[in-house]
Amino acid sequence: MAELSSDIPTLIIGDALRILQNVPQESVDLIYSDIPYDDLEGHRKIGTTTRLKESNGSKMKWYEVISYENTIPFFSLILKKGHHFYDWRPSFNQESIKNWCRLIDPETGILAQNGFTVAKILPVPKDYAGMGYSFRARHENLLFCIKAINHKIQLNDLSLPDVINEHWIHPKSSQRIHDSQKPIEIARKVIECSSKKNDIVLEPTTGSFQSGLANSIYKLQRKVIGIEINKEIAQRTIDHFKFNDLELKILDLTNL
Repeated sequence: MAELSSDIPTLIIGDALRILQNVPQESVDLIYSDIPYDDLEGHRKIGTTTRLKESNGSKMKWYEVISYENTIPFFSLILKKGHHFYDWRPSFNQESIKNWCRLIDPETGILAQNGFTVAKILPVPKDYAGMGYSFRARHENLLFCIKAINHKIQLNDLSLPDVINEHWIHPKSSQRIHDSQKPIEIARKVIECSSKKNDIVLEPTTGSFQSGLANSIYKLQRKVIGIEINKEIAQRTIDHFKFNDLELKILDLTNL
């Protein structure tokens, strides 16, 4: 970790769950996560075509869902006390509500059991309607959590509103790397608000590696690490960095 550059993001190709087992405890300053939504399993069970692993509406194969029971304990171990964890979540609906409760209940939820406090749920409006059969989602949510609330680190900017409005790339844009790609400006805000220069920022299951792009484009000078298991997506991200003349360190731990 100490050898990471504050200028050049590092993309690790491999299984995040295995890689995180080797990360030293309380060595990460900020986690910005977009784990594949657990609601996808509900769609698969009933044969819905919108979020199957393979879909005609998608450019790539979707991930197998990663259980929060497997990931949150790792995040708790490697994140420093009082530091921040952000996690993307879908809009509320019949399928997602049980997973929301399972995750954020203040007494029995997975986050609480692992020392996290949900400080805020941040609605994020989208420029384009998402998937669904009725009242199609025009927003997602960003969970803002703090590990060990008694040691909390204050946000660097207390003036920001709790509704995050940023431009989303059009689904058919050539600049789109990943089907669930989030705006780079949101990654920038998260990094600027919840970390400082030379801090270690981790984006597991990184996809389009928006935190790495934000760090390079806006010269945030953090040590940003992204982990991606899908080699096709990783290559798209690598090509995107090259096309924009941005440096990127690549570490292939596929066989770890």
